[in-house]
Amino acid sequence: MKKSQEVSIASPEYRQFIEDLKARVLSARISAARAVNRDVILLYWDIGRGIVEKQQTLGWGDSIVEMVSADLRQAFPGSFGFSPQNVWRMLQFFRTHTDNLFLSQAVRELETKGQKTPTPEELSQLVRELIAAVSWGHHANVLAKLTDPAARLYYLRATARFGWSRNVLLNQIKAGAYERAVTEKKGRRGNRVRPAHESEPHRCGRVSTPIEIAGGYEGQTADGETAYRRRAGSASRKERPMTQYFHRYQPPTPAKDLQAKFWKLEKEEEKMLEGLAK
Repeated sequence: MKKSQEVSIASPEYRQFIEDLKARVLSARISAARAVNRDVILLYWDIGRGIVEKQQTLGWGDSIVEMVSADLRQAFPGSFGFSPQNVWRMLQFFRTHTDNLFLSQAVRELETKGQKTPTPEELSQLVRELIAAVSWGHHANVLAKLTDPAARLYYLRATARFGWSRNVLLNQIKAGAYERAVTEKKGRRGNRVRPAHESEPHRCGRVSTPIEIAGGYEGQTADGETAYRRRAGSASRKERPMTQYFHRYQPPTPAKDLQAKFWKLEKEEEKMLEGLAK
């Protein structure tokens, strides 16, 4: 029987072994955080969608937001995501990303890359996949302040693709990454733009999204006359508002457990991603 050897913690083989294990743990924790983030984002999306639909069909006023907040906090004590302010954000979150200006911007970018015009169902799925790849903190505290649909889409896609932390995203916005991309595109007259963030070292892991796969990262104009709206002239599309396609998500875990996991993992993910950026 072969006699086992004593392992020295100073040996190169052991140190490398530990480094490999640490990298695996880090990767698993980031993956877990992103999976929980996706569920929470789509949960918040559905809450916002539900309120908007009730307001449209039943004529409910803005007071419904305070009522929903109070009832959810009573049902899930200790949760931090159901304050009146955050429920208002969910409402605006859904409205912003189902607005014709934002949706048509996504369609325009797909068409610019030679992609076929998506059906309303396909477009709704693309948008849902994109927003679910970005944490709620990014949406609520940074992206919500952007009023230009083209700029919002640009930073959404870049954040989803490169995994920017909130601070990196803020710095990119302050540095005018989108504006520089638009200017460079105009200067090149049709050549592919290399946005500012692509010319910089990647600061963290990359996550591809459906809209990113379908097209590039060129800056787009914020022209309100949209390709999608021009195609919405038929009677069949007029009778089928876009909001009806944003309704398929059902949260897989109880909201209370989801909230607890999310708030813990989101903080851990922020620290880990910022550490990787150094």
